[in-house]
Amino acid sequence: MGPIQAELKEIFVRLHGKGDDAWRPTMGLELTPSLYKLLTVEGYDPDTEKWEFRPGSIVNRASPRMGNPDVDKAKLGNVPPEDAWKDRMAALVLKSFVASLIFFASGAFLGFFLTAFIPVGPSSWPYVVYGRIIWQLGGAVWFGVSCGCLFASSLKGRMLCVVLGSLVGGLLCFNPLRDVIENQGPVHLEGARLVDFDVKPVSLKSSARGIIAELRFRDDHGREVSLRTRGLHANRWQRAFQDCEKRGWRSEQPVDVTAFEHLGTLVELRCDFEPIDPGSTHHD
Repeated sequence: MGPIQAELKEIFVRLHGKGDDAWRPTMGLELTPSLYKLLTVEGYDPDTEKWEFRPGSIVNRASPRMGNPDVDKAKLGNVPPEDAWKDRMAALVLKSFVASLIFFASGAFLGFFLTAFIPVGPSSWPYVVYGRIIWQLGGAVWFGVSCGCLFASSLKGRMLCVVLGSLVGGLLCFNPLRDVIENQGPVHLEGARLVDFDVKPVSLKSSARGIIAELRFRDDHGREVSLRTRGLHANRWQRAFQDCEKRGWRSEQPVDVTAFEHLGTLVELRCDFEPIDPGSTHHD
């Protein structure tokens, strides 16, 4: 997206000493939908032609003056600097509100796709997980701030908008947020044994089926982690163990596992740190 370019509009400025219907056409640089900065015209001489407002003045373009329908004559009013600043800030807040609404709505409906469909690894998981948190939580907070500035007149009302936005954003990314807060990311178990691995089919629609996987690991120190996942995450777990079995791994052997406990997302599964004799592989 390129930079926003200001629009030029022809504005007619009243002339002093020339009668009530004497106007000078000039160009106005649009600052906001109602504020314009008057530009000069070629040959302008303030000694011979006195404008109601000099070039460079910030003026407020009001409703068109009735008269010649072919000429857009506008009544111009002098704008105090503080009012011009307020008008610019109001336009900025409105633009921020629209941008935050788009960012928040897209994150609310599409943010979960980041962690649902993008495989994560030991080095790539921060981009995916933190990206979802920023998209959903950050977008909700930004939207709350914009709503507070636009609709709330008191500090208490604005703070309430920010708090509500934070709560909504926290609910949208609840599981990845818990993983980051409680575990500072994925949990890592070395030499863990698979205590339980149950895969259940589930009907998604009348013609579609998926799976839900429930896993439980326990390491030599007695630490136990239970995971419950579905869809693509469950399929990744299943494929990872199938790959291990092809290399001769058995369920009673330990593995190194890195995963998000609450998201149920597999980060890394290592089952080849112990030598495996290919001749001892047994298939039912």
